[in-house]
Amino acid sequence: MQSRDTVVSVLSVFDERPASSVTGLALPPPGVQESCGEGSRNYRMARSTKSVTRVAGLFAVFVIASLFLVPPALAGDCPELVGRWPYGVADGVAVSGTFAYFGSGTVLIVADVSNAANPQVVTQVVLSGMVSDVAISGSYAYVAEWTGLRVIDISTPASAVEVGFLEIPGGFNWGVGVAVSGSYAYFVGAEAGLRVIDISTPANPTEVGSYPTPGQTYDVAVSGGYAFVADGTFGLRVIDVSTPASPNEVGFLNTPGDAMGVAVSGSYVYVADGEAGLRVIDVSTPTFPAEVASVDTTGSAGGVTLSGSYAYVSDHGNFPDNNALRVVDVSTPASPTEVGSVEDPWLSPGDVAVSGWNAYTFAYVMEGSGGLRTIDVSTPTSPFEVGFLDTPAWAWDVAVSGSYAYIANDHGGLRLVDVSTPASPFEVGYLDAGATFGVAVSGNYAYVVDCCAGLYVIDVSTPASPIEVGFVDTPGGGAGAWPSPAPMPTSQMTRPACW
Repeated sequence: MQSRDTVVSVLSVFDERPASSVTGLALPPPGVQESCGEGSRNYRMARSTKSVTRVAGLFAVFVIASLFLVPPALAGDCPELVGRWPYGVADGVAVSGTFAYFGSGTVLIVADVSNAANPQVVTQVVLSGMVSDVAISGSYAYVAEWTGLRVIDISTPASAVEVGFLEIPGGFNWGVGVAVSGSYAYFVGAEAGLRVIDISTPANPTEVGSYPTPGQTYDVAVSGGYAFVADGTFGLRVIDVSTPASPNEVGFLNTPGDAMGVAVSGSYVYVADGEAGLRVIDVSTPTFPAEVASVDTTGSAGGVTLSGSYAYVSDHGNFPDNNALRVVDVSTPASPTEVGSVEDPWLSPGDVAVSGWNAYTFAYVMEGSGGLRTIDVSTPTSPFEVGFLDTPAWAWDVAVSGSYAYIANDHGGLRLVDVSTPASPFEVGYLDAGATFGVAVSGNYAYVVDCCAGLYVIDVSTPASPIEVGFVDTPGGGAGAWPSPAPMPTSQMTRPACW
């Protein structure tokens, strides 16, 4: 399933020389819109808004923002993308055997989770768009991302490679969810509705049918010739896909919340319905789906998956409270009961996957700020975290000085990236500087804003070894930084404790 609309940025490097003089990638990055007129050029890069819940911003705790950059008018061609530091928010997760597949910005990360307490990255596949969801079928991973559907050969997980791609055109059709059944992938994306894609030849996925749902689609599950679509404020849509080329809606149920996630087992569909919690719906008669029960999940339910007699719900509360993985006993669908939970302020309200072996069962939950958490749910009433794999977090701001880019990476700290070869940016240094939201650079110093504390002054004269040299507490926290010609002497700065 997918999570939906907070702020994500990846570092993109542009060459503003005429295209004829540039050798490198010519693909516009996610979120870039180009407008080139006669004799002048206007460029706008909007920070990606990838929903953690819905486009309207169900969760006010996350700031949804846009940054507009307008370079000088050019007489030549449009600037071209020549390189990108691709990591960002962690989203979308699927597990097959002892490997987990999940997104970090525009990267599909493959991790060995055979040791649940110490998951290890084995390879990464860089894609063009932001990863939203992952489905596994056989030797292939099907990735819903913002430009379409990617097919990744994972027959050898450590050597995963993209083998196929289908672009889903349109302004607001970015991929959000994907499910696979037989020779077809079912793709949903914002205003794209439901797309049915023939994947019998993985290297050549082909769209064969579509259905325009009335809302913004967020997730899809398929069973018995029907696709069950979580359609936001328009609830659950039941679409007959027995004839893939002619999908047709046969039933619907307007749920009381915002349908964000969906899972199906037998005659029941389970909908993660935002602030309305988990809804259990009887679809034994697909033309007349009927709700039979619900569970209040305290926060806002964003994702759901099923394993055995349990539903695992990712639930987003009011930061930093009530973000949780909730375990619900659905052995009697008409009487679901929450039996256990694990709370973590940084859990994503989106995706969760469950896999079990050797009598142990683990849930893999995305951490919104970056990473994969492994939860032992072998005893459903007492789930607990056993492992964590970190990935770079949200990128809120970037500054460039000389050959280096400085990225304010939320709880990922300050990241220093060498951009001397624009086509191949790579990280050279890192410093934990709280929850970094803004950065500016002057001379040998970077000035970094911590949203919950204040301003850090960091010596970056040796980019591989940045050092904090000063701190100023700002009473209201901070969100941006601009260097002063005469910064305060570090001897006058003190650093308070910060969570």
